Amino acid sequence: MNLFFLSTKRSSGWVKPFGGTALTLTAVTLFLFWDSLNPALILFSNDGPLGSISTDAIEMPDTFFGYWHDLNWLGYEQPSASPGIYMALGMLLQKSVLYLKLCSPICLIILGLSAWYFFRTLGLRNLACAIGAMAAAFNMEVVSYACWGLPSRALTFATTFLAAAFIMRALKSRPWANLTLAGLCVGLGLMEGYDIGALYSLYIAAFILFGFTIKPLECDKRATLGQAAGRGLAGIAIVALAAGLTASQTLSTLVGTQLQNSTGELMTPEQRAAAKERQWTFLTQWSLPKMETLRIVIPGLYGYRLDTPRPYDDNKIRSLVGGNYWGSMGQDPLLERVAEVNDVIAKMGLENIVPGELAMAMNITVPEASQLLSLRQNKHQLLQRHSGSGEYAGIIVVLLAAWALFFALQKQANIYSKNERRMILFWAALAGISLLLAYGRHALFYQLIHQLPFFNTMRNPIKFLHPMHFGLIVLCCYGIEGLLRLTKREPTEPQRTVRLWIRGSGIAAGLMLLGSLIYGASRKSLGLHIASLGFDPNSAQAMASFSAMEVILSSLILGAGVFLVAKLMSSDTAAKWAIVLALLMVLDLTRANSPWVQYENYKHKYDASNPLISTLAKTPHEGRVTISPLPSGLLNQLYRIEWLQHQFLYNNIQSLDIVQMPRIATDHEAFERRFTITGDTNTHYLRGRHWELTNTRWLLGSTNDVAFFNRQFDPGKARFSVAKNFAIGLRPGTKNPNSPGTEDFTTQFNQAGSYSMIRFDGALPRAKLFGQWQVQTNDASALEALAKPEFDPHATVIVNLPIEPSKNELGQAAGTVRITSYRPKAIKLKAQAAAESVLLLNDHWSPHWRVTVNGRPSELLRCNTVMRGVHLPPGNHEVEFRFEPSLTWLYVSLASLLGGFGLLGFVIVDERKKPSA
Repeated sequence: MNLFFLSTKRSSGWVKPFGGTALTLTAVTLFLFWDSLNPALILFSNDGPLGSISTDAIEMPDTFFGYWHDLNWLGYEQPSASPGIYMALGMLLQKSVLYLKLCSPICLIILGLSAWYFFRTLGLRNLACAIGAMAAAFNMEVVSYACWGLPSRALTFATTFLAAAFIMRALKSRPWANLTLAGLCVGLGLMEGYDIGALYSLYIAAFILFGFTIKPLECDKRATLGQAAGRGLAGIAIVALAAGLTASQTLSTLVGTQLQNSTGELMTPEQRAAAKERQWTFLTQWSLPKMETLRIVIPGLYGYRLDTPRPYDDNKIRSLVGGNYWGSMGQDPLLERVAEVNDVIAKMGLENIVPGELAMAMNITVPEASQLLSLRQNKHQLLQRHSGSGEYAGIIVVLLAAWALFFALQKQANIYSKNERRMILFWAALAGISLLLAYGRHALFYQLIHQLPFFNTMRNPIKFLHPMHFGLIVLCCYGIEGLLRLTKREPTEPQRTVRLWIRGSGIAAGLMLLGSLIYGASRKSLGLHIASLGFDPNSAQAMASFSAMEVILSSLILGAGVFLVAKLMSSDTAAKWAIVLALLMVLDLTRANSPWVQYENYKHKYDASNPLISTLAKTPHEGRVTISPLPSGLLNQLYRIEWLQHQFLYNNIQSLDIVQMPRIATDHEAFERRFTITGDTNTHYLRGRHWELTNTRWLLGSTNDVAFFNRQFDPGKARFSVAKNFAIGLRPGTKNPNSPGTEDFTTQFNQAGSYSMIRFDGALPRAKLFGQWQVQTNDASALEALAKPEFDPHATVIVNLPIEPSKNELGQAAGTVRITSYRPKAIKLKAQAAAESVLLLNDHWSPHWRVTVNGRPSELLRCNTVMRGVHLPPGNHEVEFRFEPSLTWLYVSLASLLGGFGLLGFVIVDERKKPSA
């Protein structure tokens, strides 16, 4: 059987090699994601769980025309769906369950095929292209992000490979047409990856300039380098223009929703400096710790996920006991200050230390010392670590990348052409620079670019590992290509270089094996170190054993890889050894990726009855839900982890709390800051006022919380009462009752239950008519007025736009209003205004909302600084609020995509005409 895609030659046709690679990618992907065929199982998705993608707010294709998330806080705008590959898959798969089963595997296959096309464009052999496709599709960083709920990252990788392929084509023929297509791919990358797509676009720009600059060097025309660089800059401009037009809708919605930061106009220099420090800490929290660079070549050195092993892992071939992540990725930088304090206290030999003593020892002020001691006391509240992705590139991939770089530097070997050597050095340099920048706050390099535009808003320097992996994959493909070329040469040609590589790689593999054995023998000491990081001693020892086994296994795979490379370099049967090397690489990546592939039984999680959830889901728009600020044990854990992130979203229950919001809008931040209570008990009423203004009707807490709420949060009014008591217990049919997950718990209404569903009758209704209003266009003054104890939110509303003041007599009835239809982007109401009034809708204001009264457009008011409203004359009215952001840029994106596909068709047809011409 002739497998064209495994041929050590480059075939003239592309269909058979492409088809063979596609079938192989599909087979390996199916092996990894086999349980997607199980009707009851869906792929675990942290960032896009079934509850999240099942909400009324996310309905395709409606989200192309604006996305308003109404289930958290008071509602807020999210980036609209972009007309890219990811959303096309969403349209194709439609059902949320089917989407979670198939989207990630499909995205990985698309990535592999895109990488294959790039390597094919480079002129590489069939087998090299196939190996490059596998290395890209099953790169652990890509797979782990896809299994974390971000398969769009794989598509960003894919579009970058396609952009690079069109750039290579532009260097050969039809430069402007191919550069435009490259821009289309960059634009698609921006749609799929947002800031990661923007990051890749910078690397694509560098690649364009590099490609056009080295092109004259093929013919030794150094005198034309200046002109070539000029053409490269022109090429960058074309790609940027095409990308901007393609991604115009994405860029416009991101600017409007994600890049709005608080201003520092009202801050003192000290406050601005402190804010700048907080911003640096926020943006660089996810930086790669330097020691964890080893995760690139050893997959489980620091473990995998925080909760490895999960119940799903019980049926896997290899045991994952001890696979918990114990590194310091995502660790709150404040913990470093806590560690400094601990060191100082240890040196002083004091158990109890006062702020003054610490201030003298650390040469800081007493208030700063007090803050540090408070941090030390509450350090358990700070994030210790977080791992949602793996960084393993594949030890065989790295070995082949090192081979390519080594032989590219050996001019006498003459395996690569001059421009190929330059290409290898280019990608190696970009990979190295990317790794240094990924260290973020742990090294100096990132500080050099942090203040530049784009980088001063990009969160998490670890994102630079994406282009690093891209560079390694390109080098890997050049490595296998070089090996295949070497086997076709005379034995006498590069013998010295070959011997040097074989000896050097053999010594390196031997040293790694020796180091792994020493590391394994030190498991006890490693366990003690892990225990010192806050883990249970028994679990720490299991984690140490797991880490040691991963190191030993990686060293054995490296040894096997070094052996196979040596055989390839000295054998006449290159195809056989190359295929064995490819199989070893795929097996290594598959076993390393296995812990990230997690499934869950969605029927058990979502379809089982939970009386409390069912009650809250009946009329969710009548009042928001939150958790008691007082300790509530298991209830708080269930609320934060299971209900808020899954059940509430699945059942469209509106909560005042936020699941995730990396960047908070200015008005949101100001509102929350003003109603934050302090240690001063005189400010406790602000918590009740906050719930009052935000239509927070329901609170979940312990049965004893009501008395405290009435005394501290609503003094003199006592508007909190118990609606129902409930108990928490395990669901029938829980598989592991001794170690249940949060999804295994349910509620039961019971008068003797330990928890209460508390009703707050002081909360403003979702919609209310006011005959009295104050006009206050200064937001700071408006917030101060709202926060005054004597202010009555039920009697007066504050309007933040210049309208005519109220002329009604005090106490005059305003009328009634009721909601007749509530959808995330369309709310209909019927109002009977007894007098001139302002209708307050207690949902978040945004300039993209429109309001009509009796079918005619009316002015949208901003009320109580963050809410929506509209002025009504006396009489009966039908009022409708609709979320309608501008669609101009959506149409520009669609037109650009259609134009790009038309251009692609023209290029394909024109190329087919050439041979017959």
